[in-house]
Amino acid sequence: MKRMSVLAAIAGWTVVGAQIARADPPGSSWQLVFDDEFDGTELDPNLWTIHTGARRDAINTADAISVANGNLTITTYTSGGSHYTGFISTRNSFLGTFGYWEASIRFEDASGMWSAFWMQSPTMGNPIGDPATAGAEIDIVEHRFVDSAGADISNKAQHTLHWDGYGSAHRSVASLNNNPGPISLQGNFHTYGVLWTPAGYQFFVDGIWRWSTSQGLSQRSEFIYVTSEVMNNSWAGPIPPGGYGERDQSQVQMTVDWVRVWQRPLYGTDIGSVSLPGSDDLDDMGTWTVRGAGDIWGSSDRCHFVGLPIVGDGWIFAQVSGIDNPDPDAKAGLMIRESLASNATNATLFLKAGGRLELQSRIATGDVTTAPFSTPDIAAPYGIYLERAGDDFNAWSTADYASWDYLGSVNIPMASRVYIGLAVSNHYAPQINTSYFDYVTGSFAAP
Repeated sequence: MKRMSVLAAIAGWTVVGAQIARADPPGSSWQLVFDDEFDGTELDPNLWTIHTGARRDAINTADAISVANGNLTITTYTSGGSHYTGFISTRNSFLGTFGYWEASIRFEDASGMWSAFWMQSPTMGNPIGDPATAGAEIDIVEHRFVDSAGADISNKAQHTLHWDGYGSAHRSVASLNNNPGPISLQGNFHTYGVLWTPAGYQFFVDGIWRWSTSQGLSQRSEFIYVTSEVMNNSWAGPIPPGGYGERDQSQVQMTVDWVRVWQRPLYGTDIGSVSLPGSDDLDDMGTWTVRGAGDIWGSSDRCHFVGLPIVGDGWIFAQVSGIDNPDPDAKAGLMIRESLASNATNATLFLKAGGRLELQSRIATGDVTTAPFSTPDIAAPYGIYLERAGDDFNAWSTADYASWDYLGSVNIPMASRVYIGLAVSNHYAPQINTSYFDYVTGSFAAP
């Protein structure tokens, strides 16, 4: 089974023969930004770089890499007493920040080697202590036949994060998980993916969630690695005494059906302890529908936030086109906040369901929220604009886009890296506020 286009309309995942295919990333509003189906007879040099030379206990060589029948194959083999394998990346062609990164892979691994689909930052570990800026190694899946003790783990998938370089400051966190389905991971195609957002990572096998973490969170662009590696008596056990066989006879292979990356313009997450989970989507007309519970007030926020991190100054504009909530204090608007922690400093510009436009601020972490500007008799649709200039946060609004009203400014000391986006809350009632935003634009280029 090769043609994923046949499955494009199928939600979730389905079993076709011995292969499990996922049609879409989780959620909505995704755009496909990278796609290699490995059609043809050779690796696309405009997408992939073949890395060569000694690494660990093998030699990376182009001879280990082949493309045929709609698949990329990396063969690990032994010749003349040396072990050979393949190592490719998109370092010179494609890098991306956030999104859903997924590949369909068949592992046929053996003792002493392992295969992986992963991402890497060009500046991993520089600077130390700041993975958001430096990036991280994001191992979407690592597959081994046995572990260091020789135990069979061929039906398990490992997901790992490394950050702060590979020296004395190195940090990592990992999760080794059982296959969530009945078809063995060894010898069969499965899909392996990570949902990487400004809030953290979620790892999937065949579209089924396996692990989440926010540690080592990269917020910079990264590239793709597809690799097999050999290392004797390490975490993948010993190399077989006779090696892996000559290239034409070796059955030790990593076969990749496709690699894809989807991205969204903005990414949503609930902030604080909300009574009901929020959600968001972007339709074909450019309207964001954002659903959120909780309230943005006091010393701790509860809301649904849709945005991206930025570094330094920035701005955001949107038209609040509607608020579906009977509570007059339900809010829909723009937010710039220092972190995604519920008690973070922030400046917010909201339209309330009861017809009030309000500029709010929390000027110190965990401090109470105040409303330095508030005016009644404002109804959707209404245009609002919020900007950061140093530690000054300035707000404007417009009813007709012909004239703009300056609403005021608040000074809030914040770190250089902040989050900017849309925020929706429903006040105190245990219900969802559904709000609509049009013409959303701003400083959304992730660092």
